[in-house]
Amino acid sequence: MVVSCCAFGCTERAVKGGPVTFHCFPKDEERRKIWEIKIRRENFKATKSSRLCSKHFSPDSFDREKFATRKRKHYLGDFDDDDMNSPTKARKLLSIAQSQQKKWKMKIKNAERKTKRLEKKLFTLTEMLSDLKKKRLATEPAANVLKTMFDGPALEMLLRASGLKKGKYAPELRSFALTLHFYSKKAYVYVRKVFKTCLPHTSTVKKWYQVVDGSPGFTKEALEVLKCKAVEASQRNRQLVCCLIIDEMSIRRQTELDNGKLCGYVDYGTDLESPELPIANSALTFMVNAVNGNWKIPIAYFLIGGLNAIERTNLIKIALECLHETGIKVVALTFDGLLCNFKVGNELGARLEAVNLKSTFPHPITGEDVCIFLDPCHCLKLVRNTLGSKGSMFDANNQIIDWSYVVKLEKFQQDEGLLAATKI
Repeated sequence: MVVSCCAFGCTERAVKGGPVTFHCFPKDEERRKIWEIKIRRENFKATKSSRLCSKHFSPDSFDREKFATRKRKHYLGDFDDDDMNSPTKARKLLSIAQSQQKKWKMKIKNAERKTKRLEKKLFTLTEMLSDLKKKRLATEPAANVLKTMFDGPALEMLLRASGLKKGKYAPELRSFALTLHFYSKKAYVYVRKVFKTCLPHTSTVKKWYQVVDGSPGFTKEALEVLKCKAVEASQRNRQLVCCLIIDEMSIRRQTELDNGKLCGYVDYGTDLESPELPIANSALTFMVNAVNGNWKIPIAYFLIGGLNAIERTNLIKIALECLHETGIKVVALTFDGLLCNFKVGNELGARLEAVNLKSTFPHPITGEDVCIFLDPCHCLKLVRNTLGSKGSMFDANNQIIDWSYVVKLEKFQQDEGLLAATKI
């Protein structure tokens, strides 16, 4: 419908966004009659659709403040307490609240459906391991070890997540939890979150690592002895300060039966037995040496077939947490100068590089600095092997160090019968 001005001789028509505005006639009869006379049309009677353009009014006839732009109220936050006095605004607020409630209910329902789809997606152990590798939470060797387990642990987790099964953890689920936590603590936390905390807490897993029969894992008797020593030191108003020493020793690759148990495979103290596991070729040992005392004690060992830096870092953190629970203070970490151990130091938070060297890392519990020391004897052996294989090296003053002089010295000792105990 085209809106036009009803004044005599005026041809203005309404245009959207135009400069001319159109106005209704007053509802008051006396004022409406004055307007009807002013437009100079005989026998004119204004109706509801009659309009008069702004050209027939003086500029000061308009109250500009009343025509200011205002934001319409569409959301719950747009209303205030004064709006509740108006029935119209109160009804509008109720309608908006009901609409938003319906909207959020739909979102919650969709989120629950999505969660169920994710749980179905991770139903089998194989699919769960694939998801862990995709998110880089588990390495290929770790996934291969976990694959030796059947789908029982995954089914057990789902039964616990749905509340259909409670009580003591099954041996298969216990082995699965220990193995997964051994390789990656982040992967363990992720799986525990996905399956609604059906796996035990990490503090429970650390207790499972403790053994009393000398099998691989953290030796419970050793930790109890450390706890007693810490109590004795505290009674003398002293704190027991220690250094954690880690070393890897090669062992013969073989399997044998010991008290009905087949030994020789990779063993992380998880009670996992399977002929599909790789045969161990090394033993990773942990020992505590007192700094303000005259004693040392081994606390753990694991039979391994090769661990990367991330997996070694996870084990070191578990060891530091277990030692912290005994009450002793670990101020240093010592290991060989292997390249893998340098990566372990960087994973812990240090920076074992020639540029911007940082030889400390934060303790996983207290946050205090723990110093890293490379084994001096092993580092000397590495330097000797490098000199023997390369033939010559240069010192800090750019002077040559030739291996042939060492060989001549050894030959001279043999020819002359000297016993200087020189080791090459």
